[in-house]
Amino acid sequence: MSTLRMLPIILLLLPLASCRRSEAPTQDQGPPAAALERLTGIPLHEALGMLDRELVAALRTGLEGPGMEAFVRAEAISDRLLETRFPFEWLRSDSYSVQARIRQIQSQADRIDSLLRTDAPRDSALADLRHLRRAVLGLRQDLAQGGGARPIPLERLLAGRDTLDLISGEGATGE
Repeated sequence: MSTLRMLPIILLLLPLASCRRSEAPTQDQGPPAAALERLTGIPLHEALGMLDRELVAALRTGLEGPGMEAFVRAEAISDRLLETRFPFEWLRSDSYSVQARIRQIQSQADRIDSLLRTDAPRDSALADLRHLRRAVLGLRQDLAQGGGARPIPLERLLAGRDTLDLISGEGATGE
């Protein structure tokens, strides 16, 4: 086949070849999965302790050099927190779901990661990193207080409010 005939095929395949990722691990890929396998099934408070240590290391250096590596590990740990063993489902301190608090922590870590990838001002990333550490410490403290009862579902609360309004003589218009 002549080179001119192959040219359209080569032009079609060229974008695919340029999209191929390097096989060498990079900082963007995070730590190897084997390093995080130990999170699966461990108690949540232990995983939060590991996360906190990485956050402290990242803050200590202002996200420079080893601190950046520590944040990469922290972000990877935050991604795996839902795989840990929860001591209970609801927090006593604020009747909030443990899973929801973990998702908030994950979201904060992802935001910091995004700031670092887009070369946002370092001060913004550091402020968010301090906020993330406070969230982790807050969850650890709330876990230490023990579990609580599931909050009353909103539908039930609203149904009760309607009943109270009728008893007190207020109608839908508040008269």
